[in-house]
Formats: sequence, C-alpha cells, structure tokens
Amino acid sequence: MNVTDGPGTGDATARANEFWFQFDNFFNPRLGQSPAAVRRAYAQMHGPDFVLTSWREHRAANNYPEKFRQDVEAVRQPVLFLAENQLRILDQFFGGDAEAERRAFVDFGQGILFDDRRPPTEKLHKMDIGDGDSPPVGYHRWHAFIQAVTALGGDAARWLQVDREVALAWAVQSEARPKEDAPDNPGLPSERLGELTTYWMGLSIAELDTAFDHDPFPAGIGTAGLGPRARSGFDMT
Repeated sequence: MNVTDGPGTGDATARANEFWFQFDNFFNPRLGQSPAAVRRAYAQMHGPDFVLTSWREHRAANNYPEKFRQDVEAVRQPVLFLAENQLRILDQFFGGDAEAERRAFVDFGQGILFDDRRPPTEKLHKMDIGDGDSPPVGYHRWHAFIQAVTALGGDAARWLQVDREVALAWAVQSEARPKEDAPDNPGLPSERLGELTTYWMGLSIAELDTAFDHDPFPAGIGTAGLGPRARSGFDMT
C-alpha cells in the first residue's frame, strides 16, 4: 500500500488514508473510478443538489421535516443504495471502532492526510474547496443526505454518529483552512481539537440541523478573505 503518512499517528493515519482513498474512488465520479451503479444513483437523485436544496427550502418554509420527507421519498432507492454503501465502507475500515472512525474525520478536516497516489490538486483527503480559498459545499450536502436517510428509516443512532463526525470535520476544516496538496499542513492544536470534538459529538439531530443552517461555515467562524462558493461535482468529499 503506497500511502504517505501525514503528521498523524502512523498506522491510524495509514488506515484513514486508505479509507478515504477507497471511499472517494467509490463515491466521487470526478476521480473516474466510481461504479456505474453509483453514477446511476446520482442521476436518479436528480443531480448533485436535489436533497440539499429540498432540505434548505423546507427549513426556510417551516414545513420541515414533513415536506422534506415527501421529497426524498421520491428518490428512496438511490438514497438508500448510497447510504448502504457508505456504511459498508465505514464498517469495513473501522468495524465499530468509534474513536478511529472519528479521528479519520478529524484528520480529513485538518488536511493532514496526504496521499501521493492521487492526482495533482487531489492529493489531500479533505472536502473539496475548488479554486483558492472558496468554502466547501460538501459538508452541507452530506448532512442533508444523512437527514434524508434517517427520514427514510435508516438507523438513526448510527447515522447520528456519522452526522456528528461530518459536522466535526466541517468545523475543523473551517478553522484549519488546509492548503491544497500540501504534505505538511499543521492541523489544529490538540487542545482545540478536543474542544471541538466535545462540542460537535454531543449535538442532537435537531441541533445539527440548526448548525448547518449556517452557510458556509459554522456560526462564529469568520469568512474574511474567502472567495465565492466553489465548484464541486456531486461528491460527498
């Protein structure tokens, strides 16, 4: 396995790198390795932002979650197909090791998972930010997707764990602002990571919804110096 460790913890970093490498290859069509069934599922979901747009619209209209549930019922099959495969890959690599899984999301947000197998501009496993310092949209997409899964009867406790990890990575990346393709992003101080972990891993489903109402960054994190919203193909990462 040709993995270049970042400033993480050896085997844990290698496992996180391999997880994100496999996860991205499966779910991110832009990398050119997604199975046809995945690309078909995205098409059946009416494009990259159908679920997120529905979530935002119904939150704003104060008819959430009822109307949101009706919208996502129409795309039940592709949503649950993608959800099943997300959990399959998570469990393949972490097998119930909640700490290792959470750390993989934290290091993803820090931008310290450098992987030389990936092409230029893609060598870090982190949420895409497009050109310059444009903010990522993928965390919001992922949160809305998770809410769709639970609305369709997915395992609420398991998906709450994943949603908290997604939100934690969002907060970490929003503060760390890792540089594209840099093999030596410093990450955040361990004390700050502990504070963020305690806060975000304690939120309820409703509190996560409220947190993601803020766009593009969590409440309290400044946006000075950032450009407009970036491109991102339909990918969670």
